[in-house]
Amino acid sequence: MFSRVTNYLRYRYGLAAIRKAGIWYVDIPRTSSSSIRTELARNFGSVYGKSDLLESVFNVDQQIISSHLTAMEMRQRIGHRSWQNLFTFSFVRNPWDRMLSIFQYRQSVGEISPKTLYSAYLKLFFINPDNPDSPYHYHGYYYQAMDYLVDESGEILVDYVGRFEDREKDLEFIREKCGCHDLGFLHTQGSSTNQGYRSGYNQETQDMVEAICRKDIEAFGYQF
Repeated sequence: MFSRVTNYLRYRYGLAAIRKAGIWYVDIPRTSSSSIRTELARNFGSVYGKSDLLESVFNVDQQIISSHLTAMEMRQRIGHRSWQNLFTFSFVRNPWDRMLSIFQYRQSVGEISPKTLYSAYLKLFFINPDNPDSPYHYHGYYYQAMDYLVDESGEILVDYVGRFEDREKDLEFIREKCGCHDLGFLHTQGSSTNQGYRSGYNQETQDMVEAICRKDIEAFGYQF
């Protein structure tokens, strides 16, 4: 009972801290999300931090707000009026680059066998991806960026959408907007700005990602 009360109070304090800071970041996986949340925690408090980073030196003692909540989920938690008063932002990434990055990251941490072919991994997407037995059971592995950003009517809920490919330019705007002048210099969880993803594709895998990520491709004009 005491633990539940403590956790509830910590959660309410966290929401209050977010309202005071006036900023929220919708952290889409493999878009430098862990790095940005860690830097926000340094500047605005532990409510922005994570507790499951590979680089444990950056972990907060207890994570208050779950990783990779959609904009709708976070708006529900903090309230519509408070959401409107925040500066909200996110980053998107070329879907072919992001899907390959997810696959390679999952191999590196042992979630997927290093012997698994990328084509075999992508084919499983088309077989009920949220099935507990599927490698896509976690929403972060099959949600597209648009799934994180829009409301029920398809309207984008965040104030600013940066692009991973234009990370430095877009972060400069965000730094000025939120007064967090060291944002964007930390790289955790194997983050990289390497744009060599095309070498990891053949025509079959290129076409599969195009089918999987059609919403993002159309919304943000990405090309292979």
